[in-house]
Amino acid sequence: MSLQNYARNRVLFDLNQVRKTLPAILFLAVATASPAMSYRLKLHKVIDQGIHMLAGTYLVPQGWKTKDEITWMPLNYGTPVIGRSTITSPDGTESLLRVSALSVQYGQSTMARSGMEPPNSIGLFLASLWAKDHPGVNYRIIDKTQTPTVTHSGSYYTYNYEGSVELSYEQNGISMVTKGYARIDGYQLRSTGAAMVTEGEWTISNIVGVSAPANKLAPAMKLFAICLASFQVNPRYFNVILKVQKWSQTHAYQQSENALNLSKHIASNQSQISADILSVYQERSRTMDSMNEKFDDYIRGLDTYTDTNGNKIRLPDWHAHLYSDGQGDYFYSDEPGVNKGYHELK
Repeated sequence: MSLQNYARNRVLFDLNQVRKTLPAILFLAVATASPAMSYRLKLHKVIDQGIHMLAGTYLVPQGWKTKDEITWMPLNYGTPVIGRSTITSPDGTESLLRVSALSVQYGQSTMARSGMEPPNSIGLFLASLWAKDHPGVNYRIIDKTQTPTVTHSGSYYTYNYEGSVELSYEQNGISMVTKGYARIDGYQLRSTGAAMVTEGEWTISNIVGVSAPANKLAPAMKLFAICLASFQVNPRYFNVILKVQKWSQTHAYQQSENALNLSKHIASNQSQISADILSVYQERSRTMDSMNEKFDDYIRGLDTYTDTNGNKIRLPDWHAHLYSDGQGDYFYSDEPGVNKGYHELK
């Protein structure tokens, strides 16, 4: 597989990990926001404590709590890093969570089957995971959508499709709505020989979800979209990940316990980003921007804002105003005018 196949931040999980982890991360309550759409935000830095390196940044509502988890899995030569970030409101009742991807390997022969093949319906798959995480809760599927499956053939064929689901249910007497979205990419080797052996792998990525009272879902989606769109991976950190991936793939049939030590070495001694890795990083950024635009009907596109230090931030195009104090605090508003000391970004 080419280096391009790693551009989506894939994370390898076995089936038990998927069943355990995915339901808990798909659908989380988020804060409601005023119809005027005015937010005070802070640029949050995600640090990989294992190698003491900046992994990425994103905007969060000021005063909210953040928790970032980055776990290196050296024996997973495909993608050795698992990362997720949680944003929680001050009172702990509302939270956002972002996870890049979960991958499942599968195979079958005349003798046995392993893993799980990709679902035909992303919406039904997400709904079933939500139901497992909310036993005893009656829900109704309001809507589900899915794009046609796009395939490419060869010695093996690849495929990708996107889908969403919207659920309604009651929680503590309140009418709630949950909206979830995901994309699936995968490949499968062609059946060969009398044994008819096939194997493949699929990745569910760009996993996002929002839950809120039915009458407040729209502003909650907007708030989540700001956090999602502003997430940026540090290109030097991305460089470390891809170099470890390439090394691990080359040594796929050897023990790779030293992969984490290798990542530390690369992080501390090599800041140079090769042209091919930079190309993969840029392609990943374009892919993520496209996915963010599809997150909700509110998002028609993304604007790039530049601060006085030359740092760039991508946010939904709502013809709003973004201000900064130059110290990592931001103010995002529909209306002009902001506190003294802030300057508007263009």
